[in-house]
Amino acid sequence: MFKSILIKDSFLQRDLYIEFDKGLNVLVGKNGCGKSTILEYLAYSLYGTSALRSSVKEFPQGFTVETEFTISSVDYKVIRTIKSSSLYELVNEEYIEIVKGTTPVNTKIKELLGYDYPVFTLINFIKQHDLLTLTESTPTQLLSLIELVSGLSGSYKLEEQLKQRRKELKVEEDALKISIDVALKNIDDIFQKDDDFEVLIETHEDPLTFLRDTGKEYLNQIDSISNKILTLSTKEKELDKINTSLNEYPDYQSLSENELQSLLDSVQETYDLLLQLEATYKSLSSYIKSFQKPDEEYTLEYLDSQELALNIYNRYKQEQRLRESLEKHKIECPNCKHEFYNTSNNVVFEFSEEPEIPVLTFVQITSSRNWLNNLEEYNTKVKELEVIESKLSSLNKAEIQLKLESIRKVISLKSSYNDNLQDLINLDYYDNTQSLESQIKLLEDTKEDIYKQYQELEELKTKFSEYVLAKLEFEKKEEVRKNFGVLIEELNTKKRTYMVLLDTLKKVKANIQTTILPKLNFTSSQLLSQVTNGERNKVQITDDFKLSIDNQVVSTLEGSAQVLTNIALRCSLLTTFYSDSFLVSLQDESDAPLALERFEALIEAYKKLEEQDFQLIVVSHKDYNYGNIINLEDTTYTV
Repeated sequence: MFKSILIKDSFLQRDLYIEFDKGLNVLVGKNGCGKSTILEYLAYSLYGTSALRSSVKEFPQGFTVETEFTISSVDYKVIRTIKSSSLYELVNEEYIEIVKGTTPVNTKIKELLGYDYPVFTLINFIKQHDLLTLTESTPTQLLSLIELVSGLSGSYKLEEQLKQRRKELKVEEDALKISIDVALKNIDDIFQKDDDFEVLIETHEDPLTFLRDTGKEYLNQIDSISNKILTLSTKEKELDKINTSLNEYPDYQSLSENELQSLLDSVQETYDLLLQLEATYKSLSSYIKSFQKPDEEYTLEYLDSQELALNIYNRYKQEQRLRESLEKHKIECPNCKHEFYNTSNNVVFEFSEEPEIPVLTFVQITSSRNWLNNLEEYNTKVKELEVIESKLSSLNKAEIQLKLESIRKVISLKSSYNDNLQDLINLDYYDNTQSLESQIKLLEDTKEDIYKQYQELEELKTKFSEYVLAKLEFEKKEEVRKNFGVLIEELNTKKRTYMVLLDTLKKVKANIQTTILPKLNFTSSQLLSQVTNGERNKVQITDDFKLSIDNQVVSTLEGSAQVLTNIALRCSLLTTFYSDSFLVSLQDESDAPLALERFEALIEAYKKLEEQDFQLIVVSHKDYNYGNIINLEDTTYTV
């Protein structure tokens, strides 16, 4: 029931606060004072803007409706504004907010009542001009109204939709089976299980990586063996080359290193002696060539006489120059060659005539003296030179040089051979008990075996990749098979569900005829009898949804009978389908078509409804001497 309503900033002339009683509440006043609007705002407080006749955008910004009401013995308060709504529940004498927001509040109140606004207008709210909606309905319309109230609105349409959907599901199922046949075609030929591959998959987290790593190990082994073969082959070629070179020196090939060194020292010593002899020979030859023999040989006595004659002749020449100088009154110092004026004529001359001119010059004299003095040394050197020439003729320089080079070459080759041999010995894979040729052959055979293993691994890797792809495709198709199975099962489930819904719908519709209609007829008849004081006793809605009162067609009844029948039917629908959770009847001038006598009967009917715990809030222009009369022209309700 509604307990009160507070209205602010609305289209009414003033703000109002109205409290309602449990029984009959009558809103009276002149036209335009807001009686019908009060009913509209009561419905708005429950269902929001869907209950308003005008768009909420046309209302003032401060428009507020606050209503207190009771549903199933629980007190609530709802506050609605243009922008928001809040629902409160009375707990321990205090209202506690339980829902906030327009849509949540609408949903919550609909949940509390159990029905929406269209149903509310059929069983709780009799608007102007809608009073005779039930009694004037055709059987089909009456069925639709009952289905709307019972929650089966559009059952026939729903039934057709369910049947159509069931047909569509059959088409989907057939199409799905065709898709299955196409998708799973040759599935058994795609994949054959291989136990070895399965072990590989189970053993290794990433089998392909394992195979690739194994292949890399094979290649690394092949590279390692190739390097060993290359090293051994290179050493083999070097040793063969050294042996070939040693074969060119058969005289020294068999000698040991010590013997070769001793022989080298001996030959070197001979070669050094030869070089020394050549140097001495060259020196003696140069000396002998520089020691020139004079054209004529003279004795020492002759050389002395010639030297004396040269000295005398030179003094004579001096004296002659002095004579010439004195003749010119000048004298020349014989020592310094300076000239002086003749100051004395006391000069004694040695020569009176020119002496004999010598045959030899001083140079010839000196050369002849040297020749005579070194003649003995010269003869000795000549003899030494002859001895050296004899020794040199016994030594073959080219042969000695060749011998030296050969010995040195052999020593170098043998050293290189030993070094290469030592390099081989230092290799961890070299076996000095086997020939290089056999070792290389063994390595090449091993390399070939590993390469075969590598090729087999590559083939295995290719086959395994194909196997994995085939398995994945197979698993996908298996998953498709499962998914198709799930889809088919879902389709079957939906078909079964639709069948159950159809059966349920048929049962519910049958229940309306077998259970609901009798109950509705009984309740309506009982209520109509009460409100008419037994004047009307029987409301009958037949199985084909035709309405009659006391076996008379409703349309043939007088207006008051139709009014009371509509009120009884609406109240019966409320109690039949929704028990006593919200026994409220809002009526907008439902008494307008009644004459005074029938109006008084209506008041008596309201009293009977009060006894059934109904709250009635009616808008009227008639004079009531009963109930809570709310005159909107009275300022008592002004806030």
